Amino acid sequence: MKKIASALVAGFAFSVSGAVWTNGNWSVAANWMEGVVPEAGAAVTISPVVSGQTLMVDVDSVSVGSLTFSGAPVVLDGGSVSIAGNLTANVAVTVNTDISLTGSSPILYCSGKVTMNGALSGKTGSTVTMGTVSGGANGGANFYGSVTVPNGTIVFNKPGWKSPPFNFYAPVKVKTIKSDLYNNTTALFLSVGNEWTSLQNGYAKGH
Repeated sequence: MKKIASALVAGFAFSVSGAVWTNGNWSVAANWMEGVVPEAGAAVTISPVVSGQTLMVDVDSVSVGSLTFSGAPVVLDGGSVSIAGNLTANVAVTVNTDISLTGSSPILYCSGKVTMNGALSGKTGSTVTMGTVSGGANGGANFYGSVTVPNGTIVFNKPGWKSPPFNFYAPVKVKTIKSDLYNNTTALFLSVGNEWTSLQNGYAKGH
């Protein structure tokens, strides 16, 4: 097993299992400490120390095992990103590209606010869980791009989790929605025209 390394260069601390990003675009091998671009399935952590910096995916798409944001607020831009595991936002993140969750039961942890301008898609028949075990009002997500989980399920806030808001301003296509309304603090705000088959133990309010 490769040792997970980390480094702090030009305001960013990017760590990937077996490789460390130092500077420049994703696709350039010389920008990784080990001299190679991380292979598909790597666990990637993005941890800038300066707020508002942009990570540019300078290829059509990349595939990772998991993606974690920490440190300071950051912008993700460029090519699309496929994630086999979980997406964790411990800080505010603005996503200007498409995200594909390819696992059967991925979790979107949102203790920091996620602004999703690109489309979010899940694997057919999968269960996508959204919420956070910490944070609450400062977390959650605003979805300005479409959200699609064909024949799948979205679960908001497992029992005992905090309850940040999840706002949807674009079409949402999913078979089933489940929500644990912890003290009635979780609101699902849906734009007109969303296609919900069912909403269990929750409520929806259109914009």
